[in-house]
Amino acid sequence: MRKWLAEHPAVVVIAFILVVCIAGGLIWSSQRGPAAPKVVSFYFYDMATKELFAAPSTSIPPIAAPSGGADGDKGVRAYVFSCGDCGNAAERTIGWLELYTPEAKKKLEPLFGPNRSEFGPTSPEEVPGLLSANDHLIASVDGVNWLDAKSLGATNIRQDARKPCASGERPKECRP
Repeated sequence: MRKWLAEHPAVVVIAFILVVCIAGGLIWSSQRGPAAPKVVSFYFYDMATKELFAAPSTSIPPIAAPSGGADGDKGVRAYVFSCGDCGNAAERTIGWLELYTPEAKKKLEPLFGPNRSEFGPTSPEEVPGLLSANDHLIASVDGVNWLDAKSLGATNIRQDARKPCASGERPKECRP
């Protein structure tokens, strides 16, 4: 083996460089840490105009809606589904609406405000256990009867929204 190594010094040098590069790459990647989660856009629903609009996933509903106006005008999170093309508004349906109580917003805002951690949650649904009963509310698209998200009524609303399409597959959730 020594004789072969002595006769092939270029192979030894290349092997050494390869080992050093691999070791350096492993050390470098372990020092970088995890990638920051990506904030995406979610659909929200303007309760005054009954229209969808997009806002960052870190928004805690209710939020200011594009219509502005009176105190009752608010934007709530809309879960939008489609059995076809999410890009085609005619093929999208609103499954349910979601909002948080003022008390819940106060608990969630430090996690999503301007001082939020780069590696923190990217939407309120990623923080289970922080909220009390009745802090998280769900309603059908009429938005009249808001129910505790953990109630049987809210579960029924979510299940109805995800009933199989004509093809037998479940509808896909749409994002702006």
